[in-house]
Amino acid sequence: LLLCLIFSVSSAYAIDLSGAKIKGNGCETQLKIQNLKNTYVIPLNIDLKKSNTSALERKTCNLRIPIKLQAHQKLIVSEALQNIDIKSVKGTKIEATLKIAIASQKSKEMSIESESEENKKLSVSGLVTESACGKDAMLTTDLSVFATGPAAVSAKLDALSIEMKIVSCK
Repeated sequence: LLLCLIFSVSSAYAIDLSGAKIKGNGCETQLKIQNLKNTYVIPLNIDLKKSNTSALERKTCNLRIPIKLQAHQKLIVSEALQNIDIKSVKGTKIEATLKIAIASQKSKEMSIESESEENKKLSVSGLVTESACGKDAMLTTDLSVFATGPAAVSAKLDALSIEMKIVSCK
């Protein structure tokens, strides 16, 4: 299971991601942010493989990004997309859930489940979340993937794309 976060920044205000942190039993890489022409790529590597001898396998990986805002600014997050390649069989289920939020606000949750070999997408169009005007924000993403059943299965997440910008507010 491989996860890369891609953040598109389309505002006059720069977003500082230097305080970003990852944790979880599925995170297998150090957080190294790449800036590619206002697109931030943040790899989060997770490998979910369930053998036929275990009934359940679960992996999680969480990202926290503190965002500093001026008195006249707010953070807007929109257009989230996650591609998932699933290798499963009937009777053995894989479920993936992604939650995106500003800390202390209700999260936007995307979830899929499958019992076959297929490509799936976790996606949401339009506004995902936004911060309060003039208050620092903590962007959170929580990814959870689990497999249940008798067969050996696996899942691979390609990349999470999130559009993110800082805009003026009153």
